[in-house]
This record gives sequence, C-alpha cells and structure tokens, in this order.
Amino acid sequence: MSSEKFKEEQKAADLKRRITELLREVRALEEEIGAELRNLRRVRRNLKDLIAQLRAKKKELRSVFMEKDFKKIDEWISMIESEMGAHEKEVDVALKRDIIRAAEEAEKRAEDAEKKAEEAEKRAEDAEKKAEEAEKRVRAAEEIAFEAMRNKEEAEKRAEECVRQLKYLRADFENFKKRVERDKKEFADYVISNFATSLITVVDDLERAIEHAHLIAAGASQTSQQSAESAVEPLLKGVEMTLNRIKELMRSEGIEEMNVKKGDKFDPFRHEVVAREESDEPEGTILEVLRKGYVYRGKILRPAAVKTAAKKSDAGDV
Repeated sequence: MSSEKFKEEQKAADLKRRITELLREVRALEEEIGAELRNLRRVRRNLKDLIAQLRAKKKELRSVFMEKDFKKIDEWISMIESEMGAHEKEVDVALKRDIIRAAEEAEKRAEDAEKKAEEAEKRAEDAEKKAEEAEKRVRAAEEIAFEAMRNKEEAEKRAEECVRQLKYLRADFENFKKRVERDKKEFADYVISNFATSLITVVDDLERAIEHAHLIAAGASQTSQQSAESAVEPLLKGVEMTLNRIKELMRSEGIEEMNVKKGDKFDPFRHEVVAREESDEPEGTILEVLRKGYVYRGKILRPAAVKTAAKKSDAGDV
C-alpha cells in the first residue's frame, strides 16, 4: 500500500512540474513577441524621424533653390514620401500580421498549455483520488493489523490464563492424589491398627497360657512333674510355635514390641502406670512391665502397662 501511494504522489509531482515548464515556455514566447513588437515600433519611429528630416530638408532647399528646381525636388520628395508611406503601410500591415500571427500562436500555445494543464490537473486529481483510496486502504490495513494484534494479545492472555489454570489444576490434582494416598494409607493403618489391637490381645492370651502352663509344671511334685511336663510339653510347644508365627507376622507388617524393661524411666507418651510401689529406686522408675506395649510403624499402638516406683511416704498401689 505504501509503495502505490508513493508512486501516485510521484506521478502528481511530475504533472505539476510539466505544467510549470509549459507556463514557463508560454512566458518565454510572450517575451519574444514583446521583443519583436518593440523592434517594429522602433523601426516605425525611425521611419517617422526620417520623414520629418526630409520635410525639414525640403524647407531648407526651397529657400536655396529656384522654384522650378524646388518643384523637381518637391516631386522627388513627394515620391519618396509616397514610397515611405507605402513602406510604412507595409510595415504596419506586416507588424499587425506578425502581431496577429504571434498572438494566435501564443493563444494556441496557451490553449494547448491550458489543455495540458487541465489534463495534468485531471491526472493530478485522479492521482490524488488514488492516493486517498490508497491511504484509506492503508488505514483499513492498519486497523485490521491493529485488530489482529489486539486479538493476538487477547489470545496470548487467554493462553497464559489457561496455562496458569492448568498449572493450578495440576497442582490441585497432585495434592488430591497425595491426599488420597495419605487417606488410603491412614485408612489402611487404621484397619491394620484395629486388627493388630485385636491380634495382640490374642498374643497376650497365648503368652498367659504359656506362663500358666509353666507354673503348673513347676508347682507339681517330682513324680507328677515329669508326667505333667510330658503332658504339657506338646501343648507348650504348639502354643509357642503359634505365638512365634504370630509375632513374625506382626513384625512383617510393622508391628513391634516396645523395648521396655525394669529400671527404665517412665515416659507418659509410651507407658501407662497401672500400679505404684514404694521403693528405694528414684520416683518414676519402672519396677515391672505388667503388659507389653506395641508400636505400628513408629506410632503408639498400645502403651506398655507398668508399675513405677514411689516415695516410701506415698501410698502403695494406685
């Protein structure tokens, strides 16, 4: 669009320059005609001066020559005057003819120049119209380009907003996945914890049964002890094997016994006091583990029930 507009403006400038040249030629022609007219007028004045001089000479000769000689001279002067008059008329005719011809040529050239100027003006108007149309097209193209640029910026903003929302959604989805995994794990831990709580009661019962069987075997007489041990031994072995398998299963699932022993310091987060006894040991020292404690993957599943030392001035058991 810009190149077409530049071409049209160049054409208009060329036409204006041509019109200026034609007007300059017309003025030059007018100056030439004026110079010729001035020359003809100067010749005419010279002829009039010459006639005046001849008339003055005629008067002088009249006073010098005889009348008859003067008649001849007068005839001669008259003849010269007639010739000069004819010549003056011819000069006037020629002058008028040249002036008319020059005027006609100048008028024709002026008409040609005027026609060319009109044509040039028309071409200039056409060029100006084309330039205006080109300018309108340029403005329309600029508006379209501006609209396209604005649409592009809006599209880029929308794309950035979509990307930002997608990132937020992805982050929310990742958080949701982590939360679901955590909830699943916590739920699984909760289920296993409940199962483990029920299971460790069975372990407690088995351990008590084994201890009771050992006490029965130890309290019997020498004779009856052998028969009691022989009778109880298979039961003890079976129960111990079952207990060991259960403990192995518990360890594989992350359920472990607390490492609590006599002489440890009482920890309210891991121990549960079920009895107190006066002792020389420092207050809060564990004297006996009455029930084992268990942890599940680092979490307290059941605190250990313990008997702790108390000052001698305090009451015995709580």
